[in-house]
Amino acid sequence: QVILESEHLWNEEGILNYIKRNTYASYESKGDALSFRALPRLWKPDPLVSSGILPLLKDWISKTEYNHQRIPCTVFDLGSGAGRDVCYLAEETKAFYHNSIQQQQTKEQNKLHSNQFPLHFVGIDNHKGSARRCEPLWRNRRIDDITTSHLLNLNKLDLVNDCFTNTTFVDQATKSEKSQTAVLCIYAIRFLNRKLLSYIASSASSIKNVDHKSPSLYLPIGTIMAMSHFCKPTQTAEWNFDHPKVSNVLDRDELSTLFGNKSDGEKWSILKDDICQDGDHGRTLIQFIARKIA
Repeated sequence: QVILESEHLWNEEGILNYIKRNTYASYESKGDALSFRALPRLWKPDPLVSSGILPLLKDWISKTEYNHQRIPCTVFDLGSGAGRDVCYLAEETKAFYHNSIQQQQTKEQNKLHSNQFPLHFVGIDNHKGSARRCEPLWRNRRIDDITTSHLLNLNKLDLVNDCFTNTTFVDQATKSEKSQTAVLCIYAIRFLNRKLLSYIASSASSIKNVDHKSPSLYLPIGTIMAMSHFCKPTQTAEWNFDHPKVSNVLDRDELSTLFGNKSDGEKWSILKDDICQDGDHGRTLIQFIARKIA
């Protein structure tokens, strides 16, 4: 396995084709399901991704009908950067799905044809070079068919609304339109945009309840919102680190208050609200997950 350290090296490799691609994926005869397994990796995802989000996505996959044709639901990574968390979730869920398909086929002693993977992962970033960083990684790890890099300014809530709710959006890598249906999960790893968080927390669960006079977001019941970010360990604690600045650090109860009980009724159920430390400098992080219930 090879990881190149800069965008320039990835571009050069793409032209000269130095690296031999792995071909672990293989098709059985007569159009049977694709055999897929996650490749070894030289990085670890954020703990929230591996122990919080992934189990929820696997649980959702296990409850879908494997032979039911439909457009995949969407998982959004806000501030996706180099796309490693997208890569991890896409690989692990795709491997889980195909393993489940094989077990189902064995159990029923038949072959289920034309099974479509039920998820699509979209990495959103405002950096114009994001797609050039993400796409080589996703392509080499054989998940480019279920991933998309999308250029978007997350401060512009009308554009966020279009991205989350419209039937199509433009893949910045291929300049092609991709179809999508309901949002299943939105997550942010060490990316903080308080205006956007408030926008998501106040979202309506029905198109009929959307206020069309002002920017308002529709998210279906069951949508998962997850976040891992620097956070003060207690309500009264100070932040004694130079990076990030205290203005970019969450207060201990900030997310639970934002996604907790509201005057107009409870909209979210909090599944996880824990504090842990990063592996670098002992800085505290919040591991937060909420599910939309109304």
